[in-house]
Amino acid sequence: MTFQDCSFDIIDGSAKVLGTQDPGTHAFDDPPVPFIKGEEVTFTGKWPLESFLDNAKEEFTFLRADGSTVKGTLIGFTVGCTSPYRHTLGIPRLRIRIAPLAKVDG
Repeated sequence: MTFQDCSFDIIDGSAKVLGTQDPGTHAFDDPPVPFIKGEEVTFTGKWPLESFLDNAKEEFTFLRADGSTVKGTLIGFTVGCTSPYRHTLGIPRLRIRIAPLAKVDG
């Protein structure tokens, strides 16, 4: 069984689908089905995150505009994205591992 990863930018409490990140180029390829690159979804799960110990333990559910839901497990995140000098470096991001043929409700 091959799992797929999907990254999301967290903007104002919503998640924007980025897709699956290529480890060599760091570019975002198409996300796992049923997500569409660039779509905005809402989510439930522990937020904000503060400890790397949450990886592989926290479950997230994403609600799409059509009413369907997709579940996955947290495998990485950034929060605040600040340097030691407190300059903002980016948008908070989640990376979620989704099982193939993930259960889609709705």
